[in-house]
Amino acid sequence: MLKRFGKIDILINNAAEQHPKPTLAEIAPEQLDRTFRTNIYGYVFMTQAVLPHLGAGSAIVNTSR
Repeated sequence: MLKRFGKIDILINNAAEQHPKPTLAEIAPEQLDRTFRTNIYGYVFMTQAVLPHLGAGSAIVNTSR
């Protein structure tokens, strides 16, 4: 679509995972890293990819459940 329209007006980042635990102490470092890679890193990398194609008035929406 970028070739057809030449720009991106809106980026909607919508990805999340969660693994509830009864206590904070039960969250393993590996699980915390996996969750951050999905929930935070993905938003940053997608935004970096489209940033050169966004213009004045463009929007970035970050959402998760």
